[in-house]
Amino acid sequence: MARKIAFIGLRLLAIYILLQSLLHLARVANYYVLPLFYDSLMQYNANSVNAWFNLAPFFVLLMFSILLWIFAKKISSFLLLPDQESDQSDMQISATEIQSIAFSAIGLFLIVNTLPQLFSMIPEYIQIKDVANHLIDPRLKYGFWFGVIEKIVQLVLGIALFLGSRGLVGLVRKIRSL
Repeated sequence: MARKIAFIGLRLLAIYILLQSLLHLARVANYYVLPLFYDSLMQYNANSVNAWFNLAPFFVLLMFSILLWIFAKKISSFLLLPDQESDQSDMQISATEIQSIAFSAIGLFLIVNTLPQLFSMIPEYIQIKDVANHLIDPRLKYGFWFGVIEKIVQLVLGIALFLGSRGLVGLVRKIRSL
């Protein structure tokens, strides 16, 4: 039982790392696509070596995610020795409790991940507010407010998952019974 939970945990970690690599790739793409719309920024990212340095974390995360997915069974058997498996066998955990813990963990992750991003937008708001309205492209303002709304939705979803995990487990159980 413990080996299966470790295996599932490693697979979930691999998916998480893959998602983080895709988020990094989106940031890198934004960094290199944005200057195409603004000629004054073209000089800042003309170096191709800089592009490879920016893409290196994406490739490292991607490779780590793939290797973790492929070798999850071997790693889980390495992490849990055979004598540890027998000690854990008397502990009973129901599927409902596992689902509740998973929803709570995902909610907590969303909260912890979103709060710093939301607070880091405050200096950006101050910069937008201080610069005269005629100097700022309206698309930047819309992009900023879209980002604020996105972070607030993530925060609300995280709080709902964290605090209402038992209710969500009941909802999942009802959907399965249909």
